[in-house]
Formats: sequence, structure tokens, C-alpha cells
Amino acid sequence: MPTTRRLLLAFGLLIGGGPAAVAAQEGEGQPFSVEARLGVSVPTGELSRGQRGIATNAGISRGVSALLRVRPGLGLYGGWSRHGVACSGDSDCAPDAVVASSGFEAGVRIVLPHQTVTTPWFRGGVTLHRFSYDLDGVVLRSDVTPGVEVGVGADVRVHRFLALAPALRFVYYRTDINLETFNTGAEPFQVSALVVDLGARLRF
Repeated sequence: MPTTRRLLLAFGLLIGGGPAAVAAQEGEGQPFSVEARLGVSVPTGELSRGQRGIATNAGISRGVSALLRVRPGLGLYGGWSRHGVACSGDSDCAPDAVVASSGFEAGVRIVLPHQTVTTPWFRGGVTLHRFSYDLDGVVLRSDVTPGVEVGVGADVRVHRFLALAPALRFVYYRTDINLETFNTGAEPFQVSALVVDLGARLRF
């Protein structure tokens, strides 16, 4: 019987301690955090292939977000981001044009169990972005359009209240801009990109 009780106690600690361990790894006592990110956005799909008269190369990505942990291993995030791209010289896109996708995003972040100062995570959510093309002060903007994003990354703790967060994300939505005639209300144009960036996360 003592052996049985010890086994039951060990099993209870195992299944009951999992969420607590994740909470401790995430930073117990700091359920809220804010983050600033900077990186590179690499256009994919129609943006990169130049199928609609425009071809682009990688540009600068930046953004800010907030995260609220609602239970161990699970958090809700929301933020704003801007993913710029650079016009390619072999398309109708003017080399000095400012081309970008910007808007808001929100979703769920799931933390994976771990035993180190590095916290791996997966996140997925919805976006509300618009596409813009700015040439010499003349700006063409699409309507705000819903889309999706998924990403993986890790928080590397450097202090009790501070972590660095490298990440890789994929963003996708469809816009109503015709990039052949540079008018709106045309056949939907697919906007997608891989975003590689580094964030600084401050926990409260």
C-alpha cells in the first residue's frame, strides 16, 4: 500500500505540476507583456512573381503587440504591424515607390513545455490589413481586408522582466487593388509574406 500511495502521489504531481511548470517557465507573476519587433518581410506569391505588373523584394517589417496570459501555456495577443516591400526594377512597380501592408492582428499564443530559459511558442490569428502604394505623394490604398497569420518563435529570457523573441511568421490576405491599372475595385490580389524578425518583450 505505501508503494501504491507513492505511485499515485507521483502521478498526481506529474499531471498537476505540468501547468504550474509552464507558468513558472513563462514568468509567474507577470501575466501581461508588451513587445516591439523589427525585422524583414519577404514577399511571396503574386507579390514576388510579378503576375499583376508588380514584383517586389524584401523590405523592412516592424510592429508592436501586447500579450495577456489567460492560463498556463495559453495567451491572447493583439497588435499592429507594417510589412514593407521594395519594388523590383524588372516590373511596372516604380523603384522609388513605397509599398507596404499594414494593420492590426489578434489571436492565440500557445507555449510549449520546456526546461530552459528559452520558451518556444506557436501563434495563430486573424489580421485586418490594407495594402498601400505611395509614389511621389500619390497614395493608392486598398480597403481593410481580413486575413490570417501563423508563426513560431521563442522567448529567450535575459532578465526576470525582459526577453528577446526571434520569430518566423506567414501572413496572407486578399486586397481589391488592381496593380496593373493601379485602381481599386478589381479582381482580388493576393498579398502574402514571410516575416523574420526579433522582438524585445517586457513583462509586467
